[in-house]
Amino acid sequence: FSSLDGAALSRPIPGSWQVGQNADGRLELFITAPSAADVWNVYHACQLSPNANTWSDWSPLMPLDATGAVGFEGLLSVANVTTDIGELEVSTIASDGGLWTIRQTTPSGPEWNPWRYVGSGNLNPTHNITSIVGANGLNLIVPWDDAGFWALAQTSPGGPFGQILLPQTD
Repeated sequence: FSSLDGAALSRPIPGSWQVGQNADGRLELFITAPSAADVWNVYHACQLSPNANTWSDWSPLMPLDATGAVGFEGLLSVANVTTDIGELEVSTIASDGGLWTIRQTTPSGPEWNPWRYVGSGNLNPTHNITSIVGANGLNLIVPWDDAGFWALAQTSPGGPFGQILLPQTD
């Protein structure tokens, strides 16, 4: 991959490459990188058919703020929301320290819902996010400098996230 949205792929976030599998079997690649205008965002490219060696062009996952006031500079987590729904969901920590998610509007579809702010504001974008698919949808586990980690889960598949759960101490 030599270019990304017209900009040299010389400054992606190390370790931000992630891959998800669409419901129809096509792989989709995701990376955090700057645009030619130096606005950080999450970009994606998708196989044109399952097991193909041909891919779509790189495109941004709907920038949150084109002025660069909030950029997506964190590591990524990619997961299928649930096997019965099948949309991919991407989670990342933005430059505002908040956890954000975005998911496809339909399984294997090219369109994505708007970015959704999940919470916090004090997260470190260099920390990994772990996505686990549970009975009610997506569960996210995020390291937090002050409390070790926190976890939260969707209240229904593809639905809103419930209360942030902090680790218990004895």
